Amino acid sequence: MRLKGKIAIVTGGGSGIGKSISMALAKEGAKVVVADVDEKSAKNTATEIRDLQGEALAVRADVTSEEDVKMMLKESIDKYSGIDVIVNNAGIAHMGRFLDFTEADFNRTMNVNVKGMFLCSKYAAAEMLKHGGGKIVNIASVAGKSGFPYETLYCASKWAVIGLTKSMAAELAQFKINVNAVCPGIIETDLLSRLLRKEAELKHTTPDKLQQEFKKLIPLGRLGRPDDIAKMVIFLCSEDADFITGQAYNVDGGERL
Repeated sequence: MRLKGKIAIVTGGGSGIGKSISMALAKEGAKVVVADVDEKSAKNTATEIRDLQGEALAVRADVTSEEDVKMMLKESIDKYSGIDVIVNNAGIAHMGRFLDFTEADFNRTMNVNVKGMFLCSKYAAAEMLKHGGGKIVNIASVAGKSGFPYETLYCASKWAVIGLTKSMAAELAQFKINVNAVCPGIIETDLLSRLLRKEAELKHTTPDKLQQEFKKLIPLGRLGRPDDIAKMVIFLCSEDADFITGQAYNVDGGERL
């Protein structure tokens, strides 16, 4: 077990990629704080971890709220006495035409994807300083390195995530806090299904046809799975990555070579 005894927070940990990361951390011996704006999904994931003889705490948290983030950290510390790892996974995506996006769409995307990551990292890092360091892993996207049609706001937010990652890494390295990003490609989740339906509507095609087109773009011949992302996160949280910081790793089957 590479993370035995470590305390790890996962935002957006109740479903999709976040759930897979939470389960993987627990299997590696970490005590996992499953944080999610959907309290029911957080509790369900925490229950699954405990059913596998792991340790987990479910916390309802809206990462756009400073008070919620502070409370998330307080509940984590009250339960486990510290924080070694935070995985900033909570995020949203909108699919639509650039000219149709509203100011509210922009604000919502930036608040969740960027402000939320800033707040969680700030308060987690402050706690890590007290214990000699830690690991921060931000879930970005290949959309944070390339522009994609109909994903303007999402792309902008994920570029910001990578910039935030690199800047935090440069500043926090002196405190033995490693900060890295994982950039998923096309990953099979419920969110992908919703986005495919919307993109198919915009492109006047079907979700199945779009999915087949996407597969052709991936040299390894399949879409990604949540556990593909979780495996990279585990590596970055482990001592195997102690000399790695400020990096943004694509996990995309070779889509963006």
